[in-house]
Amino acid sequence: MTEGLFGSAAASSVPVRHRRQTAARSSTLERLMRARWRVLAVAAVVLAAVLHGYMALTAVAPSFPYDEITLLQYAKYLSGTGMSIPVTGAGYFPSWSFALAPIWWVTADPGMFYRIAIWLGVVVALLTIWPLARLARRFQLSASQSVLAAGLVMCMPSRTVQAAYALSEKFLMFVLACAAVAAYRLWEKTTYGRMMVLALMTALTVFTHTRAIVVLPVTLLWLVFLIRRNWRVAAIGIAATGLFAMAGYRLAMRMNTMLLAKGFNQGTGVLKNLHSAPGIIANAMLGELWYQVVSSLGIVILGSVALLVTLVRHWRREKAFGPETWVLGVFGAQVVLSVLSWSAHNLLFAPGRGRLDAWIYGRYIDPFAALVVAVGLAMIIKGLQTSHLLSLIGIGLLIVVPTVFWVAPRAATWGVLTPAHAPGILPWSSELPFPQAQTPGWLLNGPPAQYSTWSWLTPTFANNTRFWLFASLTSIAFWLLMLVARRHRALMAVVLAAACCAGAILSHPAVEAFQRKDGGVPPVVFTMKEISARYHVSALSFDTRCRTNPGNSAWAQNVFAFWFQSDLTLVDSYGAIDTELVIGCHDFPASASADALQVGDESSIGYQLWVMPGRLQNELKAAGLAS
Repeated sequence: MTEGLFGSAAASSVPVRHRRQTAARSSTLERLMRARWRVLAVAAVVLAAVLHGYMALTAVAPSFPYDEITLLQYAKYLSGTGMSIPVTGAGYFPSWSFALAPIWWVTADPGMFYRIAIWLGVVVALLTIWPLARLARRFQLSASQSVLAAGLVMCMPSRTVQAAYALSEKFLMFVLACAAVAAYRLWEKTTYGRMMVLALMTALTVFTHTRAIVVLPVTLLWLVFLIRRNWRVAAIGIAATGLFAMAGYRLAMRMNTMLLAKGFNQGTGVLKNLHSAPGIIANAMLGELWYQVVSSLGIVILGSVALLVTLVRHWRREKAFGPETWVLGVFGAQVVLSVLSWSAHNLLFAPGRGRLDAWIYGRYIDPFAALVVAVGLAMIIKGLQTSHLLSLIGIGLLIVVPTVFWVAPRAATWGVLTPAHAPGILPWSSELPFPQAQTPGWLLNGPPAQYSTWSWLTPTFANNTRFWLFASLTSIAFWLLMLVARRHRALMAVVLAAACCAGAILSHPAVEAFQRKDGGVPPVVFTMKEISARYHVSALSFDTRCRTNPGNSAWAQNVFAFWFQSDLTLVDSYGAIDTELVIGCHDFPASASADALQVGDESSIGYQLWVMPGRLQNELKAAGLAS
């Protein structure tokens, strides 16, 4: 009897041990799974830092005389260290300049300032992972998975390529992501404090970029929808958002009025383009949507569908529009604004070589699309259903097919592609039929690179429009891979990380070539530094009456003003020249009726450095530096 009892006890202990062993294995497996996501999250952040640094290393000097130098000069003014030369160009909104201004307190050297500004931009880009992760967290991801999704967003070429320029796009991306998180936090708990955060972030977004103005009406409209939840908070939010945004707008416009050589005129063609032919608008719309699809491998579609499903669910359950309405609203509004900005016949069908990036412009939409891409990556990491993938493939083909077979055959595939304007497409830029021009952009009448045009050429694997086909097929191949491997979520994250690495490597030559073409320190600057060090002369004049041919006087004024700062004086009368050194055209001596001699033999932006008669001229001539 005792044996039976002991035997029975021994037998019953077997399943107990089995259950304990199974539970232990399950617990170990769970820990390994959590560790896997943590490792992938850390790897994504490190990879984002490496890829941004990889692109930032190409930045030697400003390559955009308007987009970059305008903001750098505004920073000089805001630093209080003096900005003596008005900026030429259309003008920009200045919040990024406020962030850059303290750098001028650290260094007075423009070259050092620019390098610090570039790396500050890299830091801002990496900081953007934090609000993007907070956004992704709202879609049932763990903390590690959220950081992984955000890190992958910042690894994509559409984000990493911008590290090569001191543009405001990186700061815009950061404040926009913060605004999105503020909208979600307000929805989760409608308080005055959270409302004020959203109002401030909306105003800061508007203050950062002219075309971010679309965030204001979308935010105001969404706050109107919140009146049903808490009318007091919503009403105060509407008033505060409008007040803050208007104050920022007026300050930005006042700064532009003060610091620009001419009036502010960004975005003046948008309303006029409303009257463009429907075919022109359709071409621009398909081209820009195609760019967003292929640059994100279609993930922007997954994010859009997920947000739309959530929007409908909120409406059905609560008869209210949740924060996904805000995200979709700012994204959709920016798509409309960008499409209208480029829906002009003279932009798409420009004479001569023209611009390919006008057909697939991505720079305006990219920061807004990144929010949607973060949501799409959250869906992939959380686990996709077959219906999600079928929606992706269906919508994707509705965009890709008409673009490849209707837009691409007539598009200016032979045209100029500026890396910062369409960064997400650069991985396929090697498939473009003709090399980009190597002559600087200021050389308006310079010889273009060899190219030819056509009226219609349907893409094939071997002809001059294959670029469109290869970029499209890459996305389609990724969709098919997700169909097969959608349950292997970590594997998909690794594939995306590898794709980002490949994209950066393939984009790098185009970024580097553009810096060689339009970046670098002008040779005249080196000559002037040598003269200044040897003869202790720093003041010089810039001849504004000079019109180089070939050349670009507005471009030159911005570039020389950046490099020489307060040492440079603008002169519009030859009788008013009171410096011994002058930057002028090749015919400056004849125009000024002076026996000026050229210093060195360098020419920058169509201009040379001249020395007027006097002691310095005699010394430079004796040293063999002037002739």
